[in-house]
Amino acid sequence: MKVKLASLILALWPSLCFAEPLSAIDWLNEKRKQQKSVATKPLKNQNDGQSLVQHEIEVTPLADMRLDAVGLLSPEMTGMPITLWQDSDSQDLIDLLEELPPLTNPILQSLLFRLMLAEGYAPTQAAQDNSFLKARLTVLMSYGAVEPALALLERAAPLPAPLVPTLFELSLMSENLTPACEQVLDLGPHYPNDADRIFCHARKGDWMTADLMLQTATGLGALSPIEKRLLVKFLDAVEEEEEVAILPPPSHPSPLIVTLYEAIGEPLAAGQLPPAFETVNLTGDHGWKNQLDAAERLKKSGALADNRFLGILTEQAPAASGGVWDRVAFVQDFEAAVLDNDDDALSHLLNQLWTNPVLAPLRGPISRLFADKLFLMPLQGAAKIHAQRMGLLTESFQNNAKKIDGAGETLTLEKAIALSQLKDEGAKDFEARELLNAFHAVPAPPAIKRLVSERKLGEAILHAIGLFHRGSQGNLNDLINAVAAFRYMGLGETAQRAVLYKLILEPET
Repeated sequence: MKVKLASLILALWPSLCFAEPLSAIDWLNEKRKQQKSVATKPLKNQNDGQSLVQHEIEVTPLADMRLDAVGLLSPEMTGMPITLWQDSDSQDLIDLLEELPPLTNPILQSLLFRLMLAEGYAPTQAAQDNSFLKARLTVLMSYGAVEPALALLERAAPLPAPLVPTLFELSLMSENLTPACEQVLDLGPHYPNDADRIFCHARKGDWMTADLMLQTATGLGALSPIEKRLLVKFLDAVEEEEEVAILPPPSHPSPLIVTLYEAIGEPLAAGQLPPAFETVNLTGDHGWKNQLDAAERLKKSGALADNRFLGILTEQAPAASGGVWDRVAFVQDFEAAVLDNDDDALSHLLNQLWTNPVLAPLRGPISRLFADKLFLMPLQGAAKIHAQRMGLLTESFQNNAKKIDGAGETLTLEKAIALSQLKDEGAKDFEARELLNAFHAVPAPPAIKRLVSERKLGEAILHAIGLFHRGSQGNLNDLINAVAAFRYMGLGETAQRAVLYKLILEPET
């Protein structure tokens, strides 16, 4: 892998640009600058106008830091202090990450990605096996963010032996499609997985060594039955074909198993695999339909840029109708109507977007891509209301909220949250009143205050993310506490945007 990979990856991966202050970073045009010391940009609470964290920090050269401290985003970029993890116990952080359920709110996804890619001193009580870095990589992989995870490992090079298997697995799921076999083979017998070594020898064209290793590993019982049988077929080794042909697909295949199934011409269905396995389909080498399916899954998980998503969906004319093809046709019609300033067509399309459940996955991406332009058009009636709500899902949500007039009851609550107009006038039900109250009067939970006072800010943010997710599932008390926690930590705007996504999109999808 080349050094410039990290810049390219982050240019193509937009989830980092959803929440403040990363929206101002243009990864296509701006290179990260080396600095001996920087002042951390404080986490600024948009509601309170004050900062919890603001002090000069000195950046230690990466060579002098443990690998658990490795990150792609500096404190200047994330707005978070470099001491983010320092005073936490690494096992506490790992437990939090393992307990965190899959997030569907894009603002929470963005915040989590920022944390996972942030530079920060390693936890004081950190294990020597780089387990915290491994946990961060696992989180990124679980959302299908393979390329950023690879860039994070690249930043940690030269890798110690325990991290090479992770590099190898990530490389098998990368669009780059160049397995990290050199690093695997450099370790020789010290590498823990014989199946990976056999595969890498074959990839290098050293079939004799691969076959000899296969026979030896089989005799020693070092391979699982499925690894043995797939490698036999992959190497065209001497074996009864009937035994190889009846292999049942595994329930949780490793990246190597998935790669071997594809190599022998029996690829596993990508839709039944975790999102990370979709990354290789983004190239389009496996057909546009597979590319579309991959784009939709990775867009939902937050690992694909809006602009790249739009580019994939507008690459060709839809080949059929129904399902993804209806969404392709809709996106192409919507983009054309915006470019043509066709108010009548847009009114029709907006009503379709918000009433047709087949189009539900497009509501977030289309809002972020086009809503700011819709505010410039003289839309009327229901189409205008749809456009106004969509405008609250963009980075310009506060400016768009100021332009909303004649709002109904629902939009009044959303506008109040966007503008921090924290009155409960117009909040007709208990939940709405309590939610508004959380933005100005509810104190942060004692556990959050304790963590912040102990300088465990990253740990506190992970707790708040978990609270918000549980609150989104119906626990109003957790949702209120999460909003108060975010405000207390200087992430009031994050709380606003996350709540707006919940109010506008989650009931619909």
